[in-house]
Amino acid sequence: MFLQTLQITQLRNILSQALSFSTEFCVFYGQNGSGKSSLLEAIYLLGLGKSFRSRDINKVIHHEQQQLSVFGEVVDQEERAVPMGIQRDRGGNMRIRVSGESIYSSARLAQTLPLKLINTDSYQLITAGPQVRRAFLDWGVFHVEHRYHEVWQNFQRIIKQRNALLKTQPKYEALEVWDLKLVEFAEEIDSARKRYLVDFMGVFPFVLSQLLDVSDITLDYEPGWDQNLPYKTLLEQNFSRDCYLGYTRYGVHRADLLIKTQGGFAADILSRGQQKLLVNGMLLAQGILLQKAVGKNSVYLIDDLPAELDKKHRMKMVKLLSSMGVQVFVTGVELSDMADAFQAYSHTMFHVEHGVVSVA
Repeated sequence: MFLQTLQITQLRNILSQALSFSTEFCVFYGQNGSGKSSLLEAIYLLGLGKSFRSRDINKVIHHEQQQLSVFGEVVDQEERAVPMGIQRDRGGNMRIRVSGESIYSSARLAQTLPLKLINTDSYQLITAGPQVRRAFLDWGVFHVEHRYHEVWQNFQRIIKQRNALLKTQPKYEALEVWDLKLVEFAEEIDSARKRYLVDFMGVFPFVLSQLLDVSDITLDYEPGWDQNLPYKTLLEQNFSRDCYLGYTRYGVHRADLLIKTQGGFAADILSRGQQKLLVNGMLLAQGILLQKAVGKNSVYLIDDLPAELDKKHRMKMVKLLSSMGVQVFVTGVELSDMADAFQAYSHTMFHVEHGVVSVA
């Protein structure tokens, strides 16, 4: 699976740009502010319907325009060309089309073009709160279990309804019918995450060993409630406290993935450089597992590779990515900082200046 063509219109400083890609490594270099990261942002928008740089779409649309658009053609695992596109405007409207069909959920974009982003914010996987690590797990489960997105949406809908009722209903009986469905979906989500983590740990140690000389990394899943008790019992027992707080304290929406080493949390023990390599290993292992599970490749977006890794570890990352057979889009400021890492592999260099891209 790879992105074959990309058409960007009115996204930040890129007014109009059409690109074609045929190699595994697509390397964009140019000065800061030239538009390199905006190219990755366009691909991310195409695959997820949102930006990784701003929650405000108005900051992504060119300042003199009312809307942006990104269109692309993906070659899937069966070598079929799949056209896809997205338009966003300043009014918050979004139009999505995949294979000529209008789509009303960005989940279809993610299924068509699985993306993994590596940038400065990626390392929040270790340092930030549980929400980031839940998202990491859920990305993996979403791509390997067909029902997962629907089940997760159902859980989200019911937990919102339950939280609203907690503020108005004095008796548990009014919530019990909702809790029965909540338990059903929560247990399915919990089981899917646990299955995924078992499969993930089947590939992760080897991947990590290629990048980092630390052998005792453990990933422990915390489900979000004490599983010595049935979830339904726990919800009932904590009804009064939940009413007081106005939200449901326990459940899969509170789960976490504990990343540890040497008996403590990796964020407290590993150096900044080791943390980067650990996160890179986790993101690459997800791509390998996706290949094994459903035969799809992820497309990797790596923003400012030289700033994140020294030359030795850049070489290791590129070698591992090449062995995976995935398509990689990489940015950096100086061509000289990246040339050595890619010279042994099929690659295309693109120069970016003032929002205009040319093959170097």
